[in-house]
Amino acid sequence: MLRRLLLPLVAVVLFAGGCAALAQQPTTKTPKRTADYVVIAGAPGLRWDDVDPETTPTLWRMAERGSIGSLSVRSARRPTCPVDGWLTLGAGNYAAWDGQPVTEECRPPRVTIERPDGIGAFLPDQRAVVRHNQEKLRWGAVPGALAESVRCSVAIGPGAAIAAARPFGRVDRYRPSLPDDLADLLASCVLSIVDLGTVAGEEPEERAAAAARADAALARVLDARPERSLVIVAGIADTDHTSRLHVAIADGPGWDQSWLTSASTGRVGYLQLVDLAPTALAALGRPAPERLFAGKPATTAEGRPHDLPAAIARPADADREARAQRHVATWFFAVLTGAQLVLAVVSVPLLRRARRHGGPIEDRPAPRWLVATVQLLLVGAALAIPAALIADLVPWWRSGEAGWVFAGVLLLALALTTAVVRGAPWYASTLGPGGKGAGVGGGGGGDAVFPGAPLQPTSGGGD
Repeated sequence: MLRRLLLPLVAVVLFAGGCAALAQQPTTKTPKRTADYVVIAGAPGLRWDDVDPETTPTLWRMAERGSIGSLSVRSARRPTCPVDGWLTLGAGNYAAWDGQPVTEECRPPRVTIERPDGIGAFLPDQRAVVRHNQEKLRWGAVPGALAESVRCSVAIGPGAAIAAARPFGRVDRYRPSLPDDLADLLASCVLSIVDLGTVAGEEPEERAAAAARADAALARVLDARPERSLVIVAGIADTDHTSRLHVAIADGPGWDQSWLTSASTGRVGYLQLVDLAPTALAALGRPAPERLFAGKPATTAEGRPHDLPAAIARPADADREARAQRHVATWFFAVLTGAQLVLAVVSVPLLRRARRHGGPIEDRPAPRWLVATVQLLLVGAALAIPAALIADLVPWWRSGEAGWVFAGVLLLALALTTAVVRGAPWYASTLGPGGKGAGVGGGGGGDAVFPGAPLQPTSGGGD
């Protein structure tokens, strides 16, 4: 009797443990209203490997004293090109400029910006963009929702105009580039958005030059920032099909030498592009339109190393990991799908021969060794994705041959998890392999989403 109840009890315990892992959140603290002004400075394409004390001294010093994290720049279109990144920032929700697919590298934003009065600006395409997001896209984003939440906003640069345009296209105050009276302009509205320029290209010299230009622009912004202001620097978009993690820095009272995180990610050191709009409003003490915003306000989390190179190494390594995982996920799922199809074809004859027929002639039962082998292979196929999650315990992405190292670690993890299931005392029972496999898989998946665990949710088994 006790043996019959053991498997259900184990399944219940594992399920409860997985739910507890999902329910827990990292220890965080939400800053009080500390800002009278918020300045969001965006640099599409800016990554942590672009930041160093020689090329980008302003960014380096800002990261030393502020809160840092890795920014996921997801929008309503993949990849998130700069025009979609700026639009998503202003919407606080996953948005896209139009429905055209990105076939090659991201094109520069082709947005008409009119200046009818010399003070603000007007985007004549904005109404059509809002209708596209409301009627064609499932997120229901409203571009301009951030600007609508404050009395007035400032936009400097064409990208910032996309983010700061209200739903009907009006930009309250606009300058195409950093003006001489920058301090007065930033102090004229509680919210300012600045386009620092795009950091693109694969050549190190090209990226370094673009990052240096963005750093110089940021230096002017910091020199002119109002008192009691929060400045957020974000690499708000990708520049090609290689989706990456980007820079996020928050500098202001209450954002001191810590990690950035948000409830939308549930992981210390990570936040999303859609989190920036509610973060700005929270810092200003203003309510966010929850039905319009998909993100959550960023918060700070303790545990960041005091040594900045050691702190930056973590988000830079997370970016390398995410890039390697996307690469291996392609062939991983192709191989897994093919293997499962082969196993399905092989298993059908075995199932037919295992069934007792009512006629006088019966098929000879399949050999026991063959049935045991196929059953073990089926268990292995079921455990492939949990094994891929467990493989992230080993930093295989740091190797020069990341794909081969991942394959080796994956096979080892798969062999170990399959051996655990095979060695269980209830393996021979009807529900034994499935129950034990579900337990191992749930344990691996729970560890993958457990806040602070070394396993990443964007594993080689998919993101």
